[in-house]
Amino acid sequence: MKASQENINSEMNINQFLIDLAILSQKHGIKIDGCGCCGSPALTEIRAEEIKDFHYIVNDKNEKLTWKQKQQSH
Repeated sequence: MKASQENINSEMNINQFLIDLAILSQKHGIKIDGCGCCGSPALTEIRAEEIKDFHYIVNDKNEKLTWKQKQQSH
């Protein structure tokens, strides 16, 4: 099945939004987090060890936003 142009554009917009959101979070030292049970967002301080090589991802299974370390390429 071929991806439609609309789906590709939407995915590109989401990816760019997550990049911009990570930049904003790093600039201010605040990440969007949550408890995990209901997906309610909360703002929390980014710890020093969470600054370098961290970004937001959206979990494909439950669509929850997560602040995670980027996987290293070999």
